[in-house]
Amino acid sequence: MNTLLSISLFFPSAMKLIDSPLINVNRLVIIILSVISVTYFFQTPDRTARKIVITDIFVTLFAIILFYSTILNDGIGKPLASTAIPVLEFCGAYIAARALVVDQAGFDRVARAYVAGCLAAIACALIDLAIGSVVVNNIFASATGNIPIPSTYRLGLLRASSTQEHAILFGCMCSLGICFVQPATFSWQDKLLLSLLMIFGAILSLSAAPIIASTLIFSWFCLRIIVKKAAYRVFALIFIGLTSTTFLIILDLDLSQFLSMVTFENSSGTFRFLIWRYVIAEIEFSPWTGIGYRDWSRPNDMPDSVDSLWLFLTMRYGLIAILILVLAMVSAFFHRRFINILAANSAEWMTVGLWTLAFCGLTVHLWGSAWMMFGVLMGCRVGLGTYEHDK
Repeated sequence: MNTLLSISLFFPSAMKLIDSPLINVNRLVIIILSVISVTYFFQTPDRTARKIVITDIFVTLFAIILFYSTILNDGIGKPLASTAIPVLEFCGAYIAARALVVDQAGFDRVARAYVAGCLAAIACALIDLAIGSVVVNNIFASATGNIPIPSTYRLGLLRASSTQEHAILFGCMCSLGICFVQPATFSWQDKLLLSLLMIFGAILSLSAAPIIASTLIFSWFCLRIIVKKAAYRVFALIFIGLTSTTFLIILDLDLSQFLSMVTFENSSGTFRFLIWRYVIAEIEFSPWTGIGYRDWSRPNDMPDSVDSLWLFLTMRYGLIAILILVLAMVSAFFHRRFINILAANSAEWMTVGLWTLAFCGLTVHLWGSAWMMFGVLMGCRVGLGTYEHDK
């Protein structure tokens, strides 16, 4: 099952085995893995170690809300199939992680599978960079009749996307790899080397979000060294957040200026500001259930891309969907019955990874494998924190 989970995350996304634009190998594997995981969850002799908890309920409600909003706005048709994809990716990965992780040993197997997949993806990225275009993914695309993934460049260099659909997804995957490396049972030398490789992979994407994610995760690592108690680290994080907010207020920066500061190109920050402006105006017409998959109002020369996960979810499915997803993330944090200190440490890193990915979602629209990463992080966090429910 760990191998299947690794394949669903890291296998070349351009490869498909059936004639459908929505189903690639990764999604086909996650379907198989979901079925196996549900069976494993409920029918194994140790099933009492996997009791249904509040986060499981919120994840289920999130899926129901997405389907309900889509049917309400668009009826039953192609849009419903489009909604089924993120539901499958997120819930499938979550169920798999819940089934696999009931203790530190289970988490360690998942972490090693994730890290191995990251290393393979970084190797593929280096091949692409050496050639100067997206090669590895497109070999699989050509072999299975799929549409090739275009090469994109920034600062005169290829933006590495490796086996993923976009450079941002590859970069975020590598950044989050640090959260699996640090709590796993590697030696400190291996942890140092692997963490540097993950940061290197994030930089290869030439995307601001993965680099910001790596910075945030490294900052937490430093905070752990300085502040030993977990409760004090939370207070320290709140203090840093309030201080940073106050600093931005003193500088009197508007949103477009701030976005320009945290992106590679000033025009990218301005474009994101315009997206927020027009999409928020669209959300006001139907804030609770969204507008579905119909087009949104904007200038004719403006593309339809919504470069924010949270903005996209609110526009398509409404504020209720956002509320349920946030409640699922918050509730995962409160499962704190750990079997030992190693499990507590791993759970902390899963929490950091989960909220870092959520933060990156403010400025980029995460899709595909990013939904799977969401599910894996949340499932691991809940699994590690609920182990003692059966004791």
